[in-house]
Amino acid sequence: MVAENEETALIRVIDLAQQWSGCNFTRYNPSTLGRRVGRRMIDVRCQSVADYLDYLLTHPAEYPRLVSAMTIKVSRFFRDPEVFQLIDTVILPRIFARAAANNRQSVRIWSSACACGEEAYSIAILIAEILANEQTSHPNITLLGTDLDSQSLAAAAEGIYHREELLEISEPLRSRYFTQPLSLWPLQFQVAPQLRSMVQFTTFDLTNPTRLAPPSGIFSEYDFILCRNMLIYCQPALKLDILRRFFTCLRPGGFLALGRSESLPEYYTDRFETIDPRIKLYMKKETI
Repeated sequence: MVAENEETALIRVIDLAQQWSGCNFTRYNPSTLGRRVGRRMIDVRCQSVADYLDYLLTHPAEYPRLVSAMTIKVSRFFRDPEVFQLIDTVILPRIFARAAANNRQSVRIWSSACACGEEAYSIAILIAEILANEQTSHPNITLLGTDLDSQSLAAAAEGIYHREELLEISEPLRSRYFTQPLSLWPLQFQVAPQLRSMVQFTTFDLTNPTRLAPPSGIFSEYDFILCRNMLIYCQPALKLDILRRFFTCLRPGGFLALGRSESLPEYYTDRFETIDPRIKLYMKKETI
């Protein structure tokens, strides 16, 4: 009976979080949600989920903290250097070359489930380096970072990070693309204004089946979509829904990056060409 009451309380907590945020958490793996609620229980010193439910009902300020804890935030700058090496040397050059060959004036890149912006800014650094080394004109670049957690996006837009979060960034790149105002010295850095201006951050819920893409992406196809280390937390039906959305949003010849422990289901294996099976980079085929 105690276990049943705890399960009922957890369902109620998740339901309240959904009502408060508008996010559909029921399509995430239950074990993942249980662990994340458990972290909030520890923080507020609740011994049971039932106790935490009572706490939530009497402390409205807990709602944004709970929703933030329940969203998926596992990211860092240049996470998996091999992936970004391939993006730098293969994916981005092919995207720019294709745009030039087709006389296309825009390139669109979407970092979905971007957490606090580390992945989006990592891509921005690579693009800035490519453009700095090229003498020819380049297309207009839209780099979009989305997440369902508005608190994470606010942090991403501000672009302030602890120095330990920048360990994967070389000193020359850190000097070019980060500043350290006296107010942040010595432990924090801020993304330089010219890099922050390259990225647009907006709230978007990948679990919402009624919206195909963020508002700025509805009328244009994407050249590159990144969704790394998020699908592993989703139930199978949600994974398929998200991949269907990405497939629709990608232009023919567009690229998709997943996490190392993620893979395309069989339905999509003949719709994408595998660029690298180890680091899960794919290209949408020109013709299906």
